[in-house]
Amino acid sequence: MSLEEGDNSMEITEDGEDRPSFNVLFAEAIKGPLLSSDNQVQISTLDLIFHFLSSEGALGKQIQVLVEENICRLCF
Repeated sequence: MSLEEGDNSMEITEDGEDRPSFNVLFAEAIKGPLLSSDNQVQISTLDLIFHFLSSEGALGKQIQVLVEENICRLCF
């Protein structure tokens, strides 16, 4: 694992604990709704992903985490 990969998956908090980054938590949180049998839930989740990635502060790291977490496979 490279240093950059480590930056994507874990963050060190003020109290010194390693915790998953927001991007990883977001990717984990959207897996369930993407696998839902309810089409409206799937569409709403895709809409959320679109807004997340098109936000002003969206970075390549956010996209990279979604790819690493296999979110693309769940979308298509």
